[in-house]
Amino acid sequence: MPPDARLVRGLHPVMDAPCIGMRQVVPPGPPHRATRPVVRSHHHPVNDRPGSGGQTTSFVHSVNPMCRNLFLSLLLVAACRSIDAQPPARAACLRYEPDTVRVTGKLERRIFYGAPGFGDDPAHDAKEPGFYLELVTPVCAEGGDYPQLNGPRRGVRLVQLVLDAAGYSRLRPYLGQHVTLRGTLFAEHTGHHHAPLLLEVSSPVLVRRTPQRPKQK
Repeated sequence: MPPDARLVRGLHPVMDAPCIGMRQVVPPGPPHRATRPVVRSHHHPVNDRPGSGGQTTSFVHSVNPMCRNLFLSLLLVAACRSIDAQPPARAACLRYEPDTVRVTGKLERRIFYGAPGFGDDPAHDAKEPGFYLELVTPVCAEGGDYPQLNGPRRGVRLVQLVLDAAGYSRLRPYLGQHVTLRGTLFAEHTGHHHAPLLLEVSSPVLVRRTPQRPKQK
């Protein structure tokens, strides 16, 4: 039997009376031998057979306040545990091109190795600088018109930006800040793509600064 059930069915710590069925059972006996005042709503003559001495058993139909409070408290605890056990709602995934999406993150300039070895020969590989969004909250992406290239992605924290010269000039003053950018998404599929997702930023570039939030794990 669960501990909570034992609390409900056990003796009440104050009234020392069984809290069974939300009623207090009064044992039969002469009225002058009662040790506590009992408020009765009405009596049920269940022992009025011959030879019983006319004794009756009475039930208190008004709920014992202490039992009621205990029962309601247990119901509240059970409801709270049920709510806590429910998994949090998952955010909807971003849509691939041709849908336009908004992505928020910290604007950073990063350098990755390019041809010919793309990092296998750092002494001879070209260096490819670019602008990236480091996301506070990981995102996922799915859908779109080109499923053969844009497969589902989960837990993405870095998005590479696809910009022209004017776009780089527009965004350079915002390096190190949290911004929101509009554009179309596609998945990485060449050696020049250095993040799971790439955002082709819409032109003209519209920048919206956003407050910095704690990074989620």
